[in-house]
Amino acid sequence: MTMNTAGLEEVVVVGVGTTSLGLPLDRVHEITRPLERTPVPRGGDHILGVVNLRGDIVTLLDLGMILFNRACTDEKSGRTVIVQDDEERIGLRIDRVGDVVELPLTSIERLPTHVPDDEARFFRGVVQREDGLLLIVDVAAVLALAS
Repeated sequence: MTMNTAGLEEVVVVGVGTTSLGLPLDRVHEITRPLERTPVPRGGDHILGVVNLRGDIVTLLDLGMILFNRACTDEKSGRTVIVQDDEERIGLRIDRVGDVVELPLTSIERLPTHVPDDEARFFRGVVQREDGLLLIVDVAAVLALAS
């Protein structure tokens, strides 16, 4: 979690469908346009394949399939967020990318209790913003599916 002394967390705002998500900035390595991918046999619906990122082989996951059981939209207009997981980089396919924002830690609320555990495990909380709700993604829980 990227937090400064003022009790703020920095997140990259991304979108999957109409949902706005916050990815902790300290986990984001870079954001790229879609890369040519090689499918992985029997990888599951959430594993799109592997890509060559400047000589590194990176697993590409569909964040929409993981979080909402629906694929991200058009591969050509979407983006790939490269996140760091220990020594490995993993790509997350998203529909759009927004700004980096600072969120007061006190603004991050727990998810409502009616959200099923199998869905809630991918989120650290939710923030109410002027432009709508922002779900804070638990990147470690998402990346656990890649291993």
